[in-house]
Amino acid sequence: MTPEQQISQIKDLLDSAQSVLVIIGFEPNLDILAASSSLFLGLKQAGKEVIYASPDLPSLQSENLVGVDQIRTDISNKNLVVSFDYDEAAVEKVSYHIGEETNRFYLTVQPKRGNQPLNKDTVELGYAGAEADLIFLVGVHDYDSLDQLYIGNEQLFNETTVVTIHSFEPQIGNIKFNTSDYVSISSGVSVLIRQLGLDLSNDAATNLLLSIEETTDSFRSLSTTPDLLETAAWLMRQGARRVRRTDKKIAVQGQSTIPVKPIIPVKPIPQLKPVIKEIAQKKKPRAKFDNGGLDHQPGMMGKSS
Repeated sequence: MTPEQQISQIKDLLDSAQSVLVIIGFEPNLDILAASSSLFLGLKQAGKEVIYASPDLPSLQSENLVGVDQIRTDISNKNLVVSFDYDEAAVEKVSYHIGEETNRFYLTVQPKRGNQPLNKDTVELGYAGAEADLIFLVGVHDYDSLDQLYIGNEQLFNETTVVTIHSFEPQIGNIKFNTSDYVSISSGVSVLIRQLGLDLSNDAATNLLLSIEETTDSFRSLSTTPDLLETAAWLMRQGARRVRRTDKKIAVQGQSTIPVKPIIPVKPIPQLKPVIKEIAQKKKPRAKFDNGGLDHQPGMMGKSS
């Protein structure tokens, strides 16, 4: 199946889906976080009921990527559960009724005579069971790595269409969107979101552009292509903000976000001064010969008187 066919199939599934799960694995890197958070925000803006989940809260939440703070560690969204401390010996009767005018559910726990009512401070609300019309796995290569998100919910993953988004083609998933032809998962997700016709907020577009710039060293990498620049231009038209780099951190709109390695200044090589050796040429003294006191003039040698 070609990428175009995959995107067309995903679009058909999204049109009929109301509840969607976006799931990432343990210790996601910046690329996976940016891609998944932007997909989550785009689906949410499209009016979908979206749960953004991970087996554990990522340590990169300090990156200030918008939407990352909404990651949950469970995907339960089906059955509402009300729990509280309960002493059967102290309870006379449990009943409920539904208000016709208020359309509210009322649970009544009546204590036995001489006993205190149950402590309302122990009441907890939660959900059990999970359901979804479509599941996106971003940067996930197997179900075992999802721990509690998968364990106990195997039936959900078996009965729901799963779309995997990864830099290679994993073994899991009904539709496998392989981003190996793109510079990063974020750049591939940018194309996917654009082709699906999802609207992106300024923050979601900024997440994607930030990751792309990190991957390509602000487009200085040799992996930068005309298609990637076009994707970056589209993100900026959606309101993405460029990232301003400083010596120690990357800042978005004046707020420090992503720490980077400080630039170590290179010490200039000191200029070498040429060494000139001055050689003093001294005149050698003319040798003196002892001729026994006889003087002669040049040219007079060998002449007889």
